[in-house]
Amino acid sequence: MSSSRVGLLALIVWVTAACPAAAHPLQQQPGGWSDDVEPAPVATDVPVRPPVFPDWPLLVWDDFSNPARAWCPRYPQEIVPLEPYEAGELRVASERVGTDAALMYFSVHQFSDFRVDVDVRVVGSDTEVLYGLALRDGGGYETATNLYEWLIRPDGSYAISVQDGPPDSAVTLQRGGPSPCIRTGPDALNHLTVVAQGPRLDFYANGCYATSVTNSRLAEGDIGVWAVRAETAGPLDVRFDNFRVYSLEELNAVTFGTPAQSLASKAELHERGETLGGHPYPAQSTTQFPAGTKRLYVYLPFAGMTSERTYRRTLLIDDQVVLDWGPYVWGMEVFESRQMGFGIQSIAYEMTRGGDLPLGHWEVRAFIDDVPVARTFFSVGAATPAPTPEPLQIGSVPAPPRPALPPAETSFAQAAELYGQGRYTEALPYCAQAMAMAPNSAFWMTECAKVYDAAGKPVWAQMLQQMAGNLP
Repeated sequence: MSSSRVGLLALIVWVTAACPAAAHPLQQQPGGWSDDVEPAPVATDVPVRPPVFPDWPLLVWDDFSNPARAWCPRYPQEIVPLEPYEAGELRVASERVGTDAALMYFSVHQFSDFRVDVDVRVVGSDTEVLYGLALRDGGGYETATNLYEWLIRPDGSYAISVQDGPPDSAVTLQRGGPSPCIRTGPDALNHLTVVAQGPRLDFYANGCYATSVTNSRLAEGDIGVWAVRAETAGPLDVRFDNFRVYSLEELNAVTFGTPAQSLASKAELHERGETLGGHPYPAQSTTQFPAGTKRLYVYLPFAGMTSERTYRRTLLIDDQVVLDWGPYVWGMEVFESRQMGFGIQSIAYEMTRGGDLPLGHWEVRAFIDDVPVARTFFSVGAATPAPTPEPLQIGSVPAPPRPALPPAETSFAQAAELYGQGRYTEALPYCAQAMAMAPNSAFWMTECAKVYDAAGKPVWAQMLQQMAGNLP
């Protein structure tokens, strides 16, 4: 390998715009919500519940005991988030945030029809802290995004909105409350459930039906959790736990689209209106760059990525390996570079000291779990014909399997044995697994409430007893 090529050590930039900082569409103003449309009033009494919860199998389970299973952050630059994983919870927290500055984390999956359940706890008694769920999020570039949002206030009132584009595209679909379904007060703990089937979304708190909306603007996307302050700046600390998604659908396989090369950066492509799925992507791919080129970009569309995947990328020039990047766990990029499970990865190649890029025939290969998923060829000032490429079968990586949790009866039997031995805290994970596998069982909730109470978690016990009473 020549010394000039050894100098190609700077992979200066490689990020996607799949998980941007997005302005929050709902703004609490004196006198009430600012809405694009005036929604119909919602009764504060518990409405008639819709059909019973769908009996769908568990698709995703995260008790936040493994920080390597990274969630994708999204927040404005002025927010400095605290460490998101603490004591088996996802902590959405910052020492100080301004008003209308949302801190979000996304699960790095794609869902269409689903049921999502998660426990949420607001630390302390700050009445300025709001929290909720983001649904069918499609990512976006800079401030453009598309998602449904469920926003809950400390007094138990709520708002449901949809955004499909820039922040000013947000529309409030419904608001209501205070709802008797939602637990309030210091350190309030709530179990949130949303069932999405086609254009209909049903919202529950603690097993109690709150409301429904029907809207067909968004058909699929990621699920996220988030928190925001209402009217005054200050600290933010909201904890999420026992995240689970149920669906008849499987997760997506990992696939990569057609790579493209360009001299233009993401910002330049966006300014020119050259995008793919809302992300910067060149309208025409360059296959021959002139001698003297100092920087070029490779764009790799991808979908179906999850945090646990391993990623590797190789650069060859005239069939010689110049850079071999990885393998490493994709979760590192999820958190550090905000790479969601779908988007376009941009890779900038330039010399460490600003010199010209090496002449020759270039090839970039991408691997997921050691499976080649993308390959692209181009040249820089090459005067000779390109060599015959090595045969390489480009494919996709199968979707991850469903969680390998034991049946509810097995987990609860283990919890009951530990409970009988006075090992209450050790029994809690088994109760969580049992309820994850049987989310519609009032029996498991009632029995596990006893375990939580014995373990010194009376608030959790009260919530489970409330949920059990709300189930049919």
